[in-house]
Parts: sequence; structure tokens; C-alpha cells
Amino acid sequence: MTAQTAAGAELPLWEGEQPGGFPEEGFFLPSGAWAVRDVVCPTLTVHRPDQPGGLGVLVCPGGGFQALHLEHEGHRVAEVLRRLGVTVWVLKHRLVPSVACAAQGLSPGVFQSHLSVVHLDLMTAWQRIQEHPLGRGLDRLGLLGFGSGSRVVLEQVFRPPGNARKVDFVGVFSPEVEGVGTSSGALPPLFVGVEDGLRSVAGLRLEFLWGRVGQQVTWHQCPSSSPGVEHRGWLEFRDWLGVL
Repeated sequence: MTAQTAAGAELPLWEGEQPGGFPEEGFFLPSGAWAVRDVVCPTLTVHRPDQPGGLGVLVCPGGGFQALHLEHEGHRVAEVLRRLGVTVWVLKHRLVPSVACAAQGLSPGVFQSHLSVVHLDLMTAWQRIQEHPLGRGLDRLGLLGFGSGSRVVLEQVFRPPGNARKVDFVGVFSPEVEGVGTSSGALPPLFVGVEDGLRSVAGLRLEFLWGRVGQQVTWHQCPSSSPGVEHRGWLEFRDWLGVL
């Protein structure tokens, strides 16, 4: 993958480089998909449809905060949705430095500390989208997260900044919910993607939280252990968006 896509270039979230860390490194996963690690300069990449339909989504790929699966859980997903008329932004957020992971692993303390960093990147990206000409023209704007990206998405749902545009819908695939909060107020419609024949404990936790405020959850069974672009749930996801 390169910084330039069919839809646009990477746009930095911050002016100048962020301090610390090693130079960003790209590598191939065992599946052959492209990923990155040691990200210190967060960015947004927009995928604009030929005929925008009023829907927008910010995509947060997974990778356990140690890498980002930018290809199959980011840009390829965005291109599928773009062809369905959805305006898509892909977030490349900061990661835990690989040297720190090698030394101590992703301990609970490191995880919680870095979650705050990544949530700051997401909040900033959300604000940038609201300021972007394509974002200002949207009827509905939502979040889509994969694996660890789903945890960041849920942080925005349960702990949004006071001046932020509300999240109109949420999609999570292979969700992670460790430490996720609760809400007594309204929650946006939720789409959960899990592996065939398995409703994960995390997914059931989300169903419980959404059920407490009277909001239903839509489940989709993914036909692959990889929740990215390989699964065939995009038509269901699009149809779900169409009836919200």
C-alpha cells in the first residue's frame, strides 16, 4: 500500500512529527496483506464514492495496538464500501513502539495508557471529518472497527467529547470490550460481525449493554476467521445502514 490511493492521499492529523518512536515500518502479514507498525504520525485517508449517498464512516483497523492491518481491515474495506456509495475515512493511529512490546509485552497498564492515545487520535479524526467538505455534507456518520479498532470505536461511543457530533451508527467485527464503559443514555444502532456459529462473549456483552437502553443489536456471521474485506457481510451492512 502507498500513501496515495485511488480516492486520495494521507492527511496528517497533527502538524509535524510526533515525538519519540521509531520510523514507521511496513510489512506483510502471513496472509500476504500489508500492515504497518511503529506509527508515530497518525493520518486519515478518504475514499470518496463516485456518487455519494449521504452516508459516511470512519474505519479503525485492528492489529492489537502493536500493528495496523491497513490493507484488509482498512483500505480494501473502504473501497468496497465506497463502491456502495459510502464516503469512507481510514484512520492510521499511533501504535505502541515495537521495542516496548518486545521488552514488556502489552501489559494492562501499557494497554490502558495507549488506549487514551489512540482515542485522542480518533477524536481528532472525528473532528477533522466534521470540518472536511465531504463530511459536512453527510446525513449520517458512523464508526467501523475491527479487533482492537473496535475497542477504540467503543471508547468514542461511551466517552465522547462534549462538542463532538454524535455517532449515528456503529459496526464492530471481532469486537474487544475489555474495560468498556456503560451508558444510561441513548446508544447508536450497532452491527456486530463474528465468526460462523459463534456469538463471542464480547459480542454478548455489547448486546447486554445495548439492550439496557432498549437498542437492538444486528448480528452477522462472518464466513472466515478474518473479519476484513474477505467476509461477505458488506451487502448486509449496507442494507442495515439503509433501514436505520
